Amino acid sequence: MTDPGPGNADDGDPEDLPPAFRRTLAAAFPDRQVARAARPGGSDHPGNDVLRVTFADGGGPGAAYLKVATDGDAGRIRRAAALSEYAGHHAAVRTPAVLAADPGADPPYLASAPLSGRPLADRIGGDRHDASDDRALVAVLRGVGRATAGLHAARFDRAGAVRGGDADGLDLAGEGWASVLRAVRLDPMSLPDRFGDLPGRAADLLESSAGRIELGDGEATVVHDDLHSENVFATDSGTQQDRPGILDFEVGMVGDPSLDLVRTEDLAVDGRPDLDEGTRERIRVALFDGYRTGARAHGLPVGPDGLPRGFDDRRPVYRVVTFLRTAITFESWAPDGPEPVDEMAAWVRDEFDQRVRNARA
Repeated sequence: MTDPGPGNADDGDPEDLPPAFRRTLAAAFPDRQVARAARPGGSDHPGNDVLRVTFADGGGPGAAYLKVATDGDAGRIRRAAALSEYAGHHAAVRTPAVLAADPGADPPYLASAPLSGRPLADRIGGDRHDASDDRALVAVLRGVGRATAGLHAARFDRAGAVRGGDADGLDLAGEGWASVLRAVRLDPMSLPDRFGDLPGRAADLLESSAGRIELGDGEATVVHDDLHSENVFATDSGTQQDRPGILDFEVGMVGDPSLDLVRTEDLAVDGRPDLDEGTRERIRVALFDGYRTGARAHGLPVGPDGLPRGFDDRRPVYRVVTFLRTAITFESWAPDGPEPVDEMAAWVRDEFDQRVRNARA
C-alpha cells in the first residue's frame, strides 16, 4: 500500500481518510453508515493503523474497531482473527467478536466489536504510577496473572504456528515447540545492525534446549505473548466471577504457557527500571499468585508450585527470547535513555550475554 497513514483521522471525518482507508471501511462495513473514524489513544504500532469507527445507523453495534495492516502482513490479520475467535469460545476469557476480516484485501484488515469493561492499565493511570504506593500495581499484575491462566484453559495436543482458523479450530503449522518458537519469533526478526547476531545465538540456544522445553500431552495452549495491562480488560463490576477480556492476538501462537508468564514478567516487572527492587518483587509475586489462583479455578495442569509444568527450568531459556524485544526496539527508546546510546547498547549486549549464560548453566 502506498497511501500515507490516515491523515486527519484524529478529526473523525471519514471523508478525510486516504482513498485506501475509505475503501477498507466500505469493504468491512458495507451495510453501515459510518459517522466517525478516528484513532484511539495508544494505537500506534509499526505496521498497523487502528481506527475506532462509530455508526450513524441502528443496524448493529454502535461502534467497532478496524485494524489495518498497513505493511500488508496478511498473516498477522489471519492469526489475530483466528485466535480471537477460538479463545473466545474455548478459553475462560472474553475476546472481541470478529465482525469482518479479509487477510487478502489491500490492505488486509480486521474489524471487531468493542470489548466491555476497561483495561487494567486504567487502574494505574497507564503504564506508570506513583512508586510510593504500589498497591494498585500489585492488584493489576494479579489480575493479569488470572487472565493469563484463563487464556491457558484452551489446551492442545501439540504446538504450532497459527495459519488460520476460527471458533471451531485452528490451522497449525510446524513440528516441535522449539522449532515453532524459532520460526514464529526468531526467524522473522529484524534487529539493528549492532545486534544482528543475537537472533542466531538465541536460535542456537533453542536448538540445544529443545528437549528441555518440549511439551508433554495436553501442555500446549494458546500463547498470547503480549499480555500486559493494556491488553487485559476487567468488567465494571470487577468481581472474581467475571471473565477477564483479552485483546490483540496478532503475535500469538500455540505453545508453552510458561512463555506468556516470562514475557509479562520481562515487560511489566524487570522492564520497569523506574521501580525499586522491593516493588518489582512484590508485583512479580502478584503476577504468579494471580496465575495460581486462575489455574486452580480452571483446573489447569500445573507443577507443584502452581505454575505451568517445568516453569523454573524453562524460564531461563525464554528470558533470552523475550529480551530480544528490548533489542528490536532499541532505536526508539535508547536516545531518551539515562546513559549515552553506546553505553545503553553495551548494557543490552551484556544483559543478553548474561541471560544466555544463565540458560546454559
